[in-house]
Formats: sequence, structure tokens, C-alpha cells
Amino acid sequence: MPIKQISVVLPVFNEESIIEKLAKEIEKNIEYPMEFVFINDGSTDNTLETLKKYRTEKKNTQKKIIDLARNFGHQQALMAGLSSVSPDSDMIVVMDADFQDAPEDISRLINQIEKGYDCVYAVRTANSGSRLIDFSTKFFYKIQKLFLRFTIPSNAGTFSVFNREVLDNILEFKESEIYFPGLRAYVGLNQTGVPVKRGARAYGESKVGKMGLLNLSMSGILGFSIVPMRAIFLFGVLVTIFCFFLGIVIFLLKISGITKVMGVTTILIFMLGLFGIQIMFVGIVGEYVGKLFIEAKKRPRWIIRKVIDDK
Repeated sequence: MPIKQISVVLPVFNEESIIEKLAKEIEKNIEYPMEFVFINDGSTDNTLETLKKYRTEKKNTQKKIIDLARNFGHQQALMAGLSSVSPDSDMIVVMDADFQDAPEDISRLINQIEKGYDCVYAVRTANSGSRLIDFSTKFFYKIQKLFLRFTIPSNAGTFSVFNREVLDNILEFKESEIYFPGLRAYVGLNQTGVPVKRGARAYGESKVGKMGLLNLSMSGILGFSIVPMRAIFLFGVLVTIFCFFLGIVIFLLKISGITKVMGVTTILIFMLGLFGIQIMFVGIVGEYVGKLFIEAKKRPRWIIRKVIDDK
């Protein structure tokens, strides 16, 4: 089926120095009629003014600006943008606005869509440059594969192209805690990945700190699986069985006089170890309870201050 129009969804936060250049590069790499959906995620610099100016420069590409009331976070801003895609668009491109996702790779993803895929995502092949982040990323994906009943592709972030069917299914998800690569993978349908080199940030500094990456990682695991809860239960069963038999062994050793029973120091170390494990498990349970608390309040996932478009 021929592509009628492509919507490019770009969440933006304090990117006044690069957003116009990025948009123009994207235009060069898309041959189809297109629209931009910019989501200004509470920027504190001149990003909004830059977008307004760029919107008036060229009329053959539709440009829509979603100005959020404050900073709601990248994932929420992305969902706000997807909710505002034109009904005329039958193909959607989502990517970050920091030039780490190369505009020239868009055509490579679209080429795969034209072969009949419903969704094509970019798979990063280059390391981040930080050993800690690279190690943490590999560990995260291994844990994810262990816990989840479906596969979230490794090293596949936001950058992707998908059709209207995938978009409509993604918009059915109403949770507040969002991990977009997980939602995209959960939809299923006919998906494939394209290897890309993700370069260093061209301008400025990353807006997502280590805590932001940690929160996203937790959402990527706890938001799609209850296996950690079951693992806690099974561990508790195993510890109970172990302690039961250990008690029998200690009792038999004591009454037989074969050897001395473990001293107070050994018992204290053992108890402190179990106490640390208990605290960790309570923290995991707390994460689930916290997510339930957030979802139960059903607050708006984002608030739009103003929509600026041609209508």
C-alpha cells in the first residue's frame, strides 16, 4: 500500500540551538508528503519561539506545535505527540531531537516499511562511550529477557517508523508509567530492526541523567512483568525450607556433641545478610505498590497549554 503522508513526532526540551537544523535535515530525507508534530516539553529556553519561527518559514510541510503546560518527561511528551498525529497520516516516525538519531537513517527504516513491515525500529550498534552505562545497559536487557514473556529488542530505543495500525494499538495503552520501546514491542504485528550507528550528542548536554535512565529501566521491567514478585515468593519458600533443615541439623549436632554449634558472630552475620535481602525485596514490592498508587489516581498524563497548527 503506497504511503500517503508521514508524521514525524519530535519531543523537544531545551533544544533551541539544534531543533530547526534537525527539522530541515529530516525534510531532506523524507520524499513523501509530511507533517511535523513538535512537542515542547516545558522548555525553559527559546525552543518554543524557535519552533514558531520555523513553522512560518515553509508552507509545503505541515507543522504542528504541542506546547505542554510544564515538563512531563520524554515518554509522556512522546505519547502526547502520537495522540496529536493527523488522521491523514498513515506512517509515523518517532525519534529524539538531539541529533543522536541520524536523519539520513529515516529512509533506511522507510525502505523496510515499503517491503511490508508494520514497524521498523533502529538498533544501536555503537557503544555510548561510558563503560558504566554500557555495562548497565547490557545487564538491563539480560534481566528484561529473563523476566518478560515477550521480547523487547536489545539496544532499540525510541527511533522507529510504524504504520497506522501500530499507532492505533499504542494509543490504546493508558498507563501513566510509560516505556515506549516496551509498548511498541507489546503490540507485536510484523516488526524488524535495522542496525544504525548512534553518534554522540551534537550540541548541548543530555537532559536524561543517570536517575532518569534508572527510572526508565525500572519501568521497562516492572511495568511488563510480575516475575520479580514471584521470585521473591520463591526465595522466601527456599529460605524457609533451608532454615527448617538447618535447625534440624544444628539440633542433632548439639545433642550428639559431634561438633560445636555456630557461634553468635556467625549467626549475626547470617541474620544481617537476610535483613539486607528483606530490605531489597521490600523495595521491589514498594515499586509495584507505588506504580499502583500512581495509576489509581488517574491524573492526566499531560496537560496541553496550547496547540499551534494550520487549523
